[in-house]
Amino acid sequence: MRFVDVILPFPLEDTYTYCLPAGKEVQVGGRVLVQFGSKRVYAAIVCALHDVPPRADLAYKDVLDVLDNAPIVLPEQLRLWQWMAKYYCTPLGEVLKLAMPSGFRLESKTILRMNEDVPEAEYSPVETTILSYFADGKEHELSSLQKDLDVRGVFASVRRLVEREVLQVSEAVKATYRPLTASYVRLLSTLPQKLSPKQRSLVQYFADNGHNELPKEKIKQELGLSDAVIATAAKNGIIEIVKKEKSRLSEQMFSELRSFMLSPAQQVALNDIKSQMLTQNTVLLHGITSSGKTEIYIRLIQEVLTNGGQTLFLVPEIALTTQLTARLRDVFGNDLGVYHSALSDGERVEVWKKMLGDNPYKILLGTRSSVFLPFRRLALTVIDEEHDTSYKQQDMAPRYHARTVAVMLGVLTGAKTLLGTATPSVESENNARNGKFGKVKLEERYGNAVLPEIILADVKQYKHRKQMKSQLFTPVLVEKMQQALERQEQVILFQNHRGYASVLECADCGYVPRCSCCDVTLTSHQHSHVLVCHYCGRTYPMPRVCPQCGKTHFEEKGFGTERVEEEVFAQFPQARVARLDLDTTRKKHSFEKILSDFSEGKVDVLVGTQMVCKGLDFGNVSVVGVLSADSLLNFPDFRAHEQAFQMLTQVSGRAGRRERRGTVVIQTMQASHPLLAQVKNADYETMYQNQMLERKAFCYPPFCRLMSLSLRHKDKSVLSRASAVLRGLLLKSFPVSCVLGPETPPISRVSLMYVERLLLKLEMNRPNEKMKDAVREAVDELRKRREFQQVSVSFDVDPM
Repeated sequence: MRFVDVILPFPLEDTYTYCLPAGKEVQVGGRVLVQFGSKRVYAAIVCALHDVPPRADLAYKDVLDVLDNAPIVLPEQLRLWQWMAKYYCTPLGEVLKLAMPSGFRLESKTILRMNEDVPEAEYSPVETTILSYFADGKEHELSSLQKDLDVRGVFASVRRLVEREVLQVSEAVKATYRPLTASYVRLLSTLPQKLSPKQRSLVQYFADNGHNELPKEKIKQELGLSDAVIATAAKNGIIEIVKKEKSRLSEQMFSELRSFMLSPAQQVALNDIKSQMLTQNTVLLHGITSSGKTEIYIRLIQEVLTNGGQTLFLVPEIALTTQLTARLRDVFGNDLGVYHSALSDGERVEVWKKMLGDNPYKILLGTRSSVFLPFRRLALTVIDEEHDTSYKQQDMAPRYHARTVAVMLGVLTGAKTLLGTATPSVESENNARNGKFGKVKLEERYGNAVLPEIILADVKQYKHRKQMKSQLFTPVLVEKMQQALERQEQVILFQNHRGYASVLECADCGYVPRCSCCDVTLTSHQHSHVLVCHYCGRTYPMPRVCPQCGKTHFEEKGFGTERVEEEVFAQFPQARVARLDLDTTRKKHSFEKILSDFSEGKVDVLVGTQMVCKGLDFGNVSVVGVLSADSLLNFPDFRAHEQAFQMLTQVSGRAGRRERRGTVVIQTMQASHPLLAQVKNADYETMYQNQMLERKAFCYPPFCRLMSLSLRHKDKSVLSRASAVLRGLLLKSFPVSCVLGPETPPISRVSLMYVERLLLKLEMNRPNEKMKDAVREAVDELRKRREFQQVSVSFDVDPM
């Protein structure tokens, strides 16, 4: 008798053992259907096969079915998942749930149907409503019942109806992924003697094309035939209609792939990288903006392909995949695949399957989730803009950093890793200087391009002199924008806040609308005429009357990208303006549309959040405006100055990427701030040295490891007691100086849950895994106490 250990898609620390029935075969990495609990059925991933059960005294459930003949998760992926579970203090099941497309995760649904002979009885109003739902005689899922019926107590009433045998209940497994199919028309070999004119034209069409099978949609379009005519032809034995599986992944024809020449500086950098990769697994490429790092990546990828290997190319934002896809396809054609969260689940499943097939993508371009894809011959991982915080998963466990995971993936697979950026993170730069990473510098812009002129516009002085004719733009920015538009050049305006106004305030009593579920003010969105909570996503109607004083005069404080867009229209009525932020890019392909319009010159001014900062290459952009640098400088975080330097340098690098020198106008109330001088002078070295001095003095990374514990509960007093108890438990294993908090974050309530945090500083000279085990033991001890069983505790290792 054989046994399998499986990973289930739940936040469970352990694997579970099932008995594999005789005659069934499965491989490690394949899916099996198992029952978990009393009724529910789930697809699980097999992580081990063995002949001896863990405990001889237990009766093990049987595997219900084997879903895959071959593994869909490779051994290296399983090892990576297990490492992530330990490093990020996350149950293995949560890693599985995040890593795989949901189309692979089958689970049973509770199905209800009404008995044929419903006993006559008196039913409550809720029960009567439920029974009327089944009047159509069909089966219905329990989840749809709750969703469709706007009544309270549905589950309790369903349970009573099941107990009284009015309703029958069963479990059914349904797949969320279905292959995409297309209809084809096949001409039969024997035809009836009599054919109508339309049927004769159909037969002739096959003869003219030289095929006996053609797509149905093509026939309908070119012959102008209706579905009814085609159905009649099939009924009369002239044709048959067949369904064929169709790929969701598009391919194109490439007549000639692009080749290029490297500059002398690029060639030197490429040679240095290849030399250092002989002895180093990871190399940092520090190349200034517009120095041609992408061309170096392409040369390295070409060598990898020549040797039969695969490349993973990571970018921080979906917007970057749009531009890079076109650029890389010019070189690599259909060898390039793309993977990110904007793809449908069906497309993600098909990319995953293709990577496991006989003809996988040789280059995979994607965002952070691409590190989980199966690679059989991974030889190189390129991480572009390695400093970017978007590589860090913030929302749900495991809160991983794609850069860290990609480096570990390289260790497990033997692949080399290249980190590329104009503004290295302090941690990566420190690793390079300590010899853990190799390092190569590229300090020349490609071609004749020079670094842009950076102007620090002192908003405070302009306001003091009453020279601000525009509410948002300083005179120098207006002048530079006007000159660029007159030369038919383009402008990028950066404001790292979406919406219209940050705060809506009653001018008479000072009332500010706040979210009912979060401790945060609401952001005004004029285009949709609503107030939005940017934490839980709830929307509220725009108030006409102040609920506190009854007055109607509201003032808008602060500004977002919507307001900037409106101001551009007011100052430059002739300009064509587009906005690139989360609100304008929710729809599929909206990124591509906005960026292609800007690239083709259909847009003069692009207004955006940090999406516009990251690696975009537009040759006609001559002016970049940063509308409020102070929000970056004043953020309460030890990384604030590092990230402000990175973001301001990156957005500045969008200007003047060809022959004409660009101009960057940074508007600020703190024009004498030393960090802005470092940005103006492109002085990364001084920024890095200052950061290292501060972090060493106060013991922050890279001089320690950080681990954040967030506690949540709907009752504030229970939460406070739990935080205090957890701190006491942690102090049994850590010195007082290493346990900071508990503290209430600036946003102290999100989605009706109060939040408190503890921050741990883990010493570099102590074993990392043992310290994390001590943290987990403290949290487990807290959860054993009945009072705190409903307190949610989440881990964030290496928080950003």
